[in-house]
Amino acid sequence: MFLKDFNGYEENLQLYGGNAGRKLGININGENWLLKFPKSTRNLTTPVNISYTTSPLSEYLGSHVYKILGYKVHDTELGLKDRKLVVACKDFTDEKHILKEFREIKNYYNDKLENMLEVSITGSDDDAHYTSLDALIIHLKYNPILQSVEGCTERFWDCAVIDGIINNNDRNNGNWGLIQDLDDNTYSLAPIYDNGGSFNNKLSEKEFSNRISSEEAIQKSALNTVTSYALHDKILTYKKLLELGNDDLNASVLRVYPLFTERFGGICDLIDSIPDQENEIAIISKPQKEFYIRSMKLRIEQMLKPKYQTMKVEV
Repeated sequence: MFLKDFNGYEENLQLYGGNAGRKLGININGENWLLKFPKSTRNLTTPVNISYTTSPLSEYLGSHVYKILGYKVHDTELGLKDRKLVVACKDFTDEKHILKEFREIKNYYNDKLENMLEVSITGSDDDAHYTSLDALIIHLKYNPILQSVEGCTERFWDCAVIDGIINNNDRNNGNWGLIQDLDDNTYSLAPIYDNGGSFNNKLSEKEFSNRISSEEAIQKSALNTVTSYALHDKILTYKKLLELGNDDLNASVLRVYPLFTERFGGICDLIDSIPDQENEIAIISKPQKEFYIRSMKLRIEQMLKPKYQTMKVEV
């Protein structure tokens, strides 16, 4: 059996935030996990042709791609609850280690940080649907909390590059952060979490088939993907993000591209290993698998690779 049966587990009454759908806390072998349910699409601003998103599958796939690439990521399992496909995510916090999302961290007051933000930011630095790159770059450099965590800047830019390849355009101010140790008030990198915006989670079966039906259609779809980042209140495409003259971004490309070339086969094996359905519950279709793999390959070969080659020459 590929899918885990989450019916019958004790509910722990934990509450979890986020806007990606309903969540339920359960206990598995004495540990806290949260179940994420597919979100209804009826209230989306842009109408789509499916009733519920495929976000549980997307969370599972996005998280496992990060794991294959060697990053610390939250544990996830696909399964069933009340005849619905859900994803279970292990809670990586406890009573002494709490999650601080970037939306909270960026409210930290520091005179130098405040002055830099006032001088440099021309747009909004607070939006629920995207992350202001203008403000975030300043925070990475001047926010004392972020500065206290080794590898924080590298983690952010690596996620920006990888999210573009897996088409995760939902890395907003609440989808990344730090773990605060309440005993000594220190901070460390949180595992990478909230990857449910990956892999086109609002496309219908027909749309997957249509996009793989011609090279033009899949090229247009794969290479015009947008990010969750904005400069001066304008959302960046992945292409525009890679074109930024940012040293930290460039260093990330040099780290991430070799990982994809070395481990892309493992990512394809992961996608291919998921059954089309189980217990009469649809999980992933063959057109969906083909679309995911071909889209990633196009972005790697036509966007990430040229950027990497340019950086190698400059280095």
